[in-house]
Amino acid sequence: MLTEVDAIVSRHQLSMIVASTLAFLFSVIMALWFANHFRKAIFDLEPEQIGRLFHERNATLETVREGIVAINQHGIITTFNHAAIKTLQLPADEKYIGRHIHDVLPDNGMLDVLESGEHHFDQEIWLHDRNLIANRFPMVQDGEVTGGGIQLPAEK
Repeated sequence: MLTEVDAIVSRHQLSMIVASTLAFLFSVIMALWFANHFRKAIFDLEPEQIGRLFHERNATLETVREGIVAINQHGIITTFNHAAIKTLQLPADEKYIGRHIHDVLPDNGMLDVLESGEHHFDQEIWLHDRNLIANRFPMVQDGEVTGGGIQLPAEK
C-alpha cells in the first residue's frame, strides 16, 4: 500500500511543482503589469510628490484673484476657490465641492461645454442676478472631455 501511495505522490509531484511555479510566475507578471499601469495613471509620481502637487494646486487656486469652478463629466463640482465664492456672493461657510453645478450655479452653460467640447471665451452670463463676463472651457484627456471649468472675473 505504501509503495502505491509513494508512486501516486511521485507521479503527481512534478505536475504540482510545475502548476505552483506557473501560478507564482503568473502572479508576479500580473503584479508587475498592475504596478506599471498604476504608475502610468499617476504620471510616474511617488505619493509624496502627489501630495506636494496637491498642496501647490490648492495654494495656486486660492492665490488667483479670478473665481475658478471646475466640474467633472457628470456636472459635479470638483474645485471651487474662495474668489469664486466672493465673486458670486455666496455664503462662505457652505461646502460646494461634491454638489451638482446646477444646484449652486443654475443656467451656467457648463453642461453645454461638456457636450460640445468647445471653449466659450468672454461670454456674458447671468449668475445669481449678476451680469459677468466669464470663460468656460472643457478639460480634455486623451481626446475625451473629462470635465470643464469656468473662470469668473476678479472681484473689485
